[in-house]
Amino acid sequence: MSHSHPFYYLWECPDGVDDSSSTDYGNITAPSTTASDEGVLTPSTTSTRTLAWMDDDSHAADTSQLAGIQSPAGTLLPPEPTVLLTEICKAAEDVAQLVGRFGPKMAATLTRSPIKAMLFSDDTQLRLPSLSYADSFTCRLTELWKKPVSLGVKAPLLWWLWDALVKFLDHSGRSTGFKLEFTHACNTDMVLPYTISITLKGLREIEMTAAYGGNFSERRIISAAIEAFRFPVAGFDETPVTLAVDQTPYRGDGCYGDALDYLMPRPGSIWRSAMKITKEIINTKEEKRLVTALAGTCKAEDEWSFFVVMEIQDSQCKNLLRRLPPEARKFIKKEHLVGKEGGSFSEMQNRPPGPKD
Repeated sequence: MSHSHPFYYLWECPDGVDDSSSTDYGNITAPSTTASDEGVLTPSTTSTRTLAWMDDDSHAADTSQLAGIQSPAGTLLPPEPTVLLTEICKAAEDVAQLVGRFGPKMAATLTRSPIKAMLFSDDTQLRLPSLSYADSFTCRLTELWKKPVSLGVKAPLLWWLWDALVKFLDHSGRSTGFKLEFTHACNTDMVLPYTISITLKGLREIEMTAAYGGNFSERRIISAAIEAFRFPVAGFDETPVTLAVDQTPYRGDGCYGDALDYLMPRPGSIWRSAMKITKEIINTKEEKRLVTALAGTCKAEDEWSFFVVMEIQDSQCKNLLRRLPPEARKFIKKEHLVGKEGGSFSEMQNRPPGPKD
């Protein structure tokens, strides 16, 4: 693509990060208490099952390979519920890391419909490996103390789970729990023998129920904890501690690909693979909206109490902005968007209405 095109920087990254080489964020991994890439699921035999993993190499298997298993007739076999929950847990821990690193303003920003639509312009990229092309559902969403809402449009399971996970894992108290009930929305040659519901509850617990029908109804309830992300802590000498993603200064020219890789850095993350800003969906108005929203996640002096960004989180947000394309960075500087007061996260905008309001 010639650099004479006005928006070449949206999809080209001449000096950016190449996944084929080592990067400054390559060592970051999502925290996990439930899964290991080398483990094998060993569910218990009771009706309420929990995830456990075996480290014995003789039993090791990559669960992602189960996605392509077919029956002799050519029909794709449905995934074992424990395999499905493992994939969901991995995705949930990526979200926990994102929310912990960047703070509540980023969490609220990424659940806005226009921003989410730009990040995941092709929702089919969010399909879970174990479900493959059969990952298409409608969703009935219930938030604690609120009425259920039926979301009739069909989309992959993770598309529906994104908002609930971000809000649930955010410390600003925007939600204390969700229940998502999924209904299969397309006819494929993979017939799920069970219906799926996911509950986010407690401190950081994700619970999946697989309800089998037929003459002998059965419910398998499988739960796992989502470990909270925590920044590294300096030792007694108070030496500044940085994340692996920040240890090497960024030297690229900047492009949306590098920024999104920094936002969700774990190699193999399904979110990272699905996030793409392409020339087909971007125009001047949309680009300004996205850039303004990302710049607005930085710390401001008039933040409302629910949206307080820590200094180390503010550093992560500013590092993200450094990876944006040059024209986007010029726009941020020109409009003084970093730390701008009076925005949607300000105390003035969020205070309770007064007598004259």
